[in-house]
Amino acid sequence: MKEVIVDTSFGGTSVYPATMKNAKELLDVALENISPEVLDIYNKNIKVINKSSIVRIINKILSGKDGEKASKTIEINKENREEIILYCFSNNITIKDNKVNDYEFLAKFKLSDLNFFANNENYPQTANLVDEYILEQLSKYKTVKENRWKEGASLIGKVRYILEFAMELSHRDVKYEVVEISKKVE
Repeated sequence: MKEVIVDTSFGGTSVYPATMKNAKELLDVALENISPEVLDIYNKNIKVINKSSIVRIINKILSGKDGEKASKTIEINKENREEIILYCFSNNITIKDNKVNDYEFLAKFKLSDLNFFANNENYPQTANLVDEYILEQLSKYKTVKENRWKEGASLIGKVRYILEFAMELSHRDVKYEVVEISKKVE
């Protein structure tokens, strides 16, 4: 059996051997569309934290019971709740139904603003808050760039991963597929 990459983008058809080199060449074209923020984070090795995770923690503290965990390292308590309420009041951030509005809150927020983040080694103060799609692109970019494959990943599995990433970054009419070709024996 031999695998090939079939490119049916924009109505045309091209076939290439299913190699890492070919998959990476197709990805290189798609990387023109990667978020510049991803490349900046990667090249400067900037620490990042998911914005929505921060909002989930804040909302869990606001609506949770004392003694529960809002994250692996942050316990819900009266002091945390009061600190958030005071912070929101001071910054004209609305709290409705024990929740903050994501955009309103994140537009003004830095990790050092709240003590339970500022004094927590799991939330470095130099970290940038980024959207989830940036983290996903960054993770996939690192995997390919640094050859961080799962142990035992097959060549074809790696090629498929790279092609899926290339399609995510590309126009919706860009289609790649790995196909097995078998010789017919007569």
